[in-house]
Amino acid sequence: MARSLVLSLTLAFLFIGMVSARDWNILNQFKGLKPTKTTTSQKGVTTLKDPNLTGYCESWRINVELHNIRDFTVVPQDGEQLNTTKFEEWQSWGKAPAVPNMVKLFHEIRERGFKIFLVSSRKEYLRSATVENLIEAGYHGWSNLLLRGEEEEKKSVTQYKADVRTWLTSLGYKVWGVMGAQWNSFAGCPVPKRTFKLPNSIYYIA
Repeated sequence: MARSLVLSLTLAFLFIGMVSARDWNILNQFKGLKPTKTTTSQKGVTTLKDPNLTGYCESWRINVELHNIRDFTVVPQDGEQLNTTKFEEWQSWGKAPAVPNMVKLFHEIRERGFKIFLVSSRKEYLRSATVENLIEAGYHGWSNLLLRGEEEEKKSVTQYKADVRTWLTSLGYKVWGVMGAQWNSFAGCPVPKRTFKLPNSIYYIA
């Protein structure tokens, strides 16, 4: 299990700089669908409901299930269930490998003039192990590593990461992009210019 987890999937990258790109959102795909007509039984009033992506979502879900059945190495048949204590113990080892090509992307972004802030829901006492792990994995030159102190631990991960973005904007930064493996990295305000959701085959947090 430890070898399967990767450090980069626990971190969200905040890119601050100059970027211009067209926003994309799956919800915008509604434009090509026709609304469905339904009748309210009580009043006999014909109303229009929003189009849905039922067929699309079912096809996507089945695709994922089929790939899991194929015995991919990222979805092991046997694994060890980790609780918080064991997971933090693994984090303290500082041996997490980088996701292939992510280190290259990290440095390409940095060389373009972006200030990169690494935001993690890890606890503050894991800072030394995390910094050593990052450097050993090839991540260096970032502006700051933000971890959760005692006060931040009382907040949800969503609120914590939203507060970090608020703090950065209060310092005069503009958050141009957020990259993360969980949707809670993007929720809340202020909303970044772009969001990049990385796949995570290990766990999912709603």
